[in-house]
Amino acid sequence: MKKFGSIICSALLLLGLTVGSSAVANGAQPSMTVTFIDCDQGDSILVESNGHRMLVDGGKAVHAQAVEDCLRSKSISTLDYVVASHPDEDHIGGLPQIYNRFQVNYSYYSPYKTNTKCYKNYLSAIKSEPGSKAANPTANSRFQVGGTTVQVLSDGTGAENANDASLVLKVQCGNRSLLLTGDISSTVEQSLVNSGTDLQTDILKVAHHGSAGSSSASFLAEAAPKYAAISVGAGNSYGHPTAQALQRLQAVKAKIYRTDQMGTIQMQVQNSGIQATTQKGSAAVCKHRTTKKVTKTTPASFNGDGCAQTSAVCTACGYTKVTSAAKIAKVSAPKLAKTVYTYNGKVQKPSVTVKDSTGKRLKAGADYTVNYPKGRKAVGRYGVQVKLKGRYKGSRTVYFTVKPKGTSISKVTGGKKKITVTWKKQTAQTTGYQIQYSTSSNFKNAKTVTVSKNSTTKKTITGLKNGKKYYVRVRTYKTVKTGRKSTKYYSSWSKSKTTGTAKKSAPKGNTVYVSPTGKKYHYIKSCAGKHPIKTTLKEAKKNHTPCKKCAM
Repeated sequence: MKKFGSIICSALLLLGLTVGSSAVANGAQPSMTVTFIDCDQGDSILVESNGHRMLVDGGKAVHAQAVEDCLRSKSISTLDYVVASHPDEDHIGGLPQIYNRFQVNYSYYSPYKTNTKCYKNYLSAIKSEPGSKAANPTANSRFQVGGTTVQVLSDGTGAENANDASLVLKVQCGNRSLLLTGDISSTVEQSLVNSGTDLQTDILKVAHHGSAGSSSASFLAEAAPKYAAISVGAGNSYGHPTAQALQRLQAVKAKIYRTDQMGTIQMQVQNSGIQATTQKGSAAVCKHRTTKKVTKTTPASFNGDGCAQTSAVCTACGYTKVTSAAKIAKVSAPKLAKTVYTYNGKVQKPSVTVKDSTGKRLKAGADYTVNYPKGRKAVGRYGVQVKLKGRYKGSRTVYFTVKPKGTSISKVTGGKKKITVTWKKQTAQTTGYQIQYSTSSNFKNAKTVTVSKNSTTKKTITGLKNGKKYYVRVRTYKTVKTGRKSTKYYSSWSKSKTTGTAKKSAPKGNTVYVSPTGKKYHYIKSCAGKHPIKTTLKEAKKNHTPCKKCAM
């Protein structure tokens, strides 16, 4: 970075913006000078009042010279306080040089510890400062810097990360105030709001260089700053300050000052008002004469709608005005033209259709791409990945199945308590067969027999009832192994065929009519003397018992 600090600060001094101790001694109103030193993507703020000075942060090590030059231009040799808001390199990296070149009386720093070389260098610099006192300040503690009172609003205790461990300071000068927030996120901001702490301020040092995760609407509503200073590097890779943060600052009507666009910023603070001067001229009131068109698209997904938003952004101050916004409807589940194929030895490639929730058809190539898996010929299940692009975001996988080719029944015959089924052999992509039989034409309460060899084409099913009509059908199956899991894929059923088992044979013997009711009885000579008479209905004549042998 260029060593422009001394030139800038000297120029600002010539404009009469600094406050000397003589002004207060002569009974003038309380005043302070706040300088936001341009140290690229880092923080360094100098507070001066009544001949006393406090430096909060020192930027990165590579930009320490800019901080030193500004201090030297003000003929500063001693700093009453040096505060390190938190141990990030862009806040404490330049402080060792300051300790080496200036006398520091008190050092306040966050209790959050890191193992970085930068942090170790900072601690070494504190220890090497002769006569300097160092401490972790506690919440609600206060100390004086000239005619100002500095209150610690948050001391970083218990924070889960370095940014949220930032010391938050409120500098009160008469009826004016400055709020220094380090890199705190909206989580700490909300804690401060919930605590009932008086956050109202005239000047806000915007947290975390204007990141989207800071400067929440609820926090800004409580702080209600008239001026907002953002320490940020031009063209930084983080996108700071973000459009979200700028819009929230604009919503509370804060005048925005940025070091990336305006250089070092100096504010003269008195009860009667605040005067701001920047390296590149005053920007207290921006007319937004030059704007650029910015289009931001929040993609729609399978889970929610998106939005296409066009804004006019002021190139000077970043003021953003939304000029148009259009909803992008969420995407419905993709559909395949066909989800089940019968094996035919060819590669299968079902076409894909993707529509949004309104029924509008998305364009392949422009709105989504399709990735087919390898193979897709053999029996099995295949996933087709649909990946959204452009105004849409997300991916879904839809599946189709290749099932084995079926077979047909050649012949089915019945016998005594059995049926025999013969079918056509099917060996391609087939492991075996499944036979289903039932006494019902709709195969209600059907039973199934599996034939595990694809070379087998005949099966006899026994244990059936005689005198029954049976419906029979056959299908093929293929067992596919995927890792440790095996899955069976079945073909469609063949057309059913029918057959019957043998009819019941009439009991042997002479049939006689022995009663007017017409019941038939027969006489078996081998049973004579014991049970000579037995009914075919297994019903004994009065005072007689059916023959057990013949009744079977």
